[in-house]
Parts: sequence; structure tokens; C-alpha cells
Amino acid sequence: MPLTGLAGCVVLACSLPLPTVITGMVVLAVGAGLWWLRERFALRF
Repeated sequence: MPLTGLAGCVVLACSLPLPTVITGMVVLAVGAGLWWLRERFALRF
């Protein structure tokens, strides 16, 4: 099942316009960075 989900995400990403994919990657990176900061420094927002 995870492989099917990954394939669906790849197909979706390839069918979207490039600016949309880049924006999604930026949002994902910001979220991952905030998660890392919370875990690293035990900050609670």
C-alpha cells in the first residue's frame, strides 16, 4: 500500500505546474524545520 501512495504522489507532482510543486516543497521544508527546532530545543508553541 505505501508503494501505491508513493506512486500516486509522484504522478500528482508530475502533473502539477512547477511553481505549485516548488511552493509545496517549501511549505514541507518549513514544517520539517519547525518540527526539528521543537524537538531539538524542546520549544512548545
